[in-house]
Amino acid sequence: MKKICFLASIILAAIVIMAPIFANAMRSSTQTPDVKYISPRNDHEVNLTGKDSLTFEWHSLPKPGGGREAYRFELFKGSEDNYNRIYSVELKRDVRTIDIPADMFEDGAMYSWLVKQRDARTSAWSRAGDRWRFTVIKK
Repeated sequence: MKKICFLASIILAAIVIMAPIFANAMRSSTQTPDVKYISPRNDHEVNLTGKDSLTFEWHSLPKPGGGREAYRFELFKGSEDNYNRIYSVELKRDVRTIDIPADMFEDGAMYSWLVKQRDARTSAWSRAGDRWRFTVIKK
């Protein structure tokens, strides 16, 4: 009986010690919040006639629990079922916009974009989340 009590106390102590470690690991992979986008708006036409660039913008909130280390901006060309990444860059944590040259876009083509953020404490990226898509007009 003493052996059972002793083993039970060791198991209980291990659970108490390890639970926060496992909880933190689970949280780091699932709790880096998605980035909220501003523009260009989803499912809109973007007129680039006579423009030098297209500005992409997103909100600074919500921030990850460990603070933000960086953003990753990705731009894709193609239809809903066949996206091809044409541009990807990691940005500093305080950057909330990026200008992409207008000559990277073709008239009538569909594009989509997304932004992820990385938690400074856990290095976990937010999930890719929704891609906002738009069609370019150049006349």
